[in-house]
Amino acid sequence: MANHCFFCDTRRPMGGTNTLVLGGDWLEFCEPCGDKETLTNRDTGEVKTVAEVFALVREEREEELISP
Repeated sequence: MANHCFFCDTRRPMGGTNTLVLGGDWLEFCEPCGDKETLTNRDTGEVKTVAEVFALVREEREEELISP
């Protein structure tokens, strides 16, 4: 990964960003931006921070790997 935050346009040290892929779009973000930048669900209007969505996706992936 490039370790370059999409939101604040800052290059971070190695491993200083996370990458969230939604609908083919890549959002690379640092911790401060992940905690304050939000995403809105077009269907429901629900608003969550990028970090919250990242955590939800991570949990879903881990459950898929654990479930037989």
